[in-house]
Amino acid sequence: RLTLDDPVGQILEPGGHIYIALDADEPIGCCALIPMEHSVLELAKMAVAEHYRGHGIGRRLLGYVIMQAKAHGATRLYLETNSRLTNAIHLYESVGFRHVPPERVTPSPYARADVYMEMFL
Repeated sequence: RLTLDDPVGQILEPGGHIYIALDADEPIGCCALIPMEHSVLELAKMAVAEHYRGHGIGRRLLGYVIMQAKAHGATRLYLETNSRLTNAIHLYESVGFRHVPPERVTPSPYARADVYMEMFL
């Protein structure tokens, strides 16, 4: 049984979803959707294994997760990242995420977050 002490439990227990990209049986990427409020999901924990970066895996995974968010009835996706992750920020911008104006940013539970983005679906 998962608990809220467990990071996976923190995603799944409130109704979130975890998506894993596979190459054969090898996990090579992941991304999660976490409920925030009615029809708003946080896109979180997106990562691609270093050896697979630069091959479009992140873009394909992100596209799939956005499609799943729509299927779950989300009208807005929100994410937090770090300004050092320039490739990730560029990817998010290229699929339609926009920076949240500073006056709308709320305190983050992620210590390293300094970039806040959203996408209306």
